[in-house]
Amino acid sequence: MTKSSSIWGSVDRLIDAAVSVRDLWAHGLHLLAARRWRAQGREIPSELVAAERVAAFVALAAPAVLAEARRAYDGTIVVLKGPEIAARYPDPALRPYGDLDLLVADAEAAYAAFVAAGFVPVGPPPASGFHHVQPLQSPRFPLRVELHTRPSWVEGAKPPAFHELLEVAQPAAVGGDGILAPASAHHALLLAA
Repeated sequence: MTKSSSIWGSVDRLIDAAVSVRDLWAHGLHLLAARRWRAQGREIPSELVAAERVAAFVALAAPAVLAEARRAYDGTIVVLKGPEIAARYPDPALRPYGDLDLLVADAEAAYAAFVAAGFVPVGPPPASGFHHVQPLQSPRFPLRVELHTRPSWVEGAKPPAFHELLEVAQPAAVGGDGILAPASAHHALLLAA
């Protein structure tokens, strides 16, 4: 048994032990549960079918939006969470996420470049000092992009600096040419934070 199959076997046991769909949803296991139940011939609740459709769209749109981001901004882009973590799943559409978190050296400069390329501001601007600027939406896909100058981090602790993450960054699993991702150990800590 490989380490990966052991992890997914453990996830299946968590799904089987869940008391309700709501519990699975709260822990981000609802899409994996739908896949497992379908394989077992069980009926899939309609809200999970709808969530699967959204997740499939997001998984298909994310690489295209990352390509748009690369064309919009020529600076270094490090993709956090979302599609990069989804690439480690048995199927990227099984990892729910609703936006693309991009770490850049200067979020304000990147924001201006994205807007100039047709990205549209959405939602209210965050409070001053927040870890990302006002979210943007792709001109072609209803998928939000959040530009971060620093990652979200544990309150009261200093987050890792952009250059520290960049020193050991690696090519992203998604996004094509010039999109990076944090090293695996760093990414695990960023997710936990």
